Amino acid sequence: MEDFDPNTPSKGLGDTIAKFTHATGINKLVEVTAEVLGIEDCGCGARQEWANNLFPYNIETNSPPIFDPDNSPKTENGIYEILHQIHATKSEQQFKFIPGDKVLMTEEHLLYSDWAYYISIGAVKKTI
Repeated sequence: MEDFDPNTPSKGLGDTIAKFTHATGINKLVEVTAEVLGIEDCGCGARQEWANNLFPYNIETNSPPIFDPDNSPKTENGIYEILHQIHATKSEQQFKFIPGDKVLMTEEHLLYSDWAYYISIGAVKKTI
């Protein structure tokens, strides 16, 4: 696992386990043991790939990407159309929006700080 970079996002459970074994030093112990026993490949890479395929992260075709507020569209004041159901609770107030609803979004709205997320996953679109 010479080309392993623990800072890259995990594609699945195999990557997460590899990060754990890297952080704890278990991977070095396995490599040394394999070398002492004369085993060319410990099989870690194959098991990592197998576990990634068996338990992948964020694989649904319609699954939204992981939300990154620094690289997401910013919320602007205006009227937004709801494209997908939204159920949210903020400051003990519940919000339920269904497709076709129109919402006036201003900085005073309780969901204003969360609205960029809904924009980024395509649950809402600005109309005016």
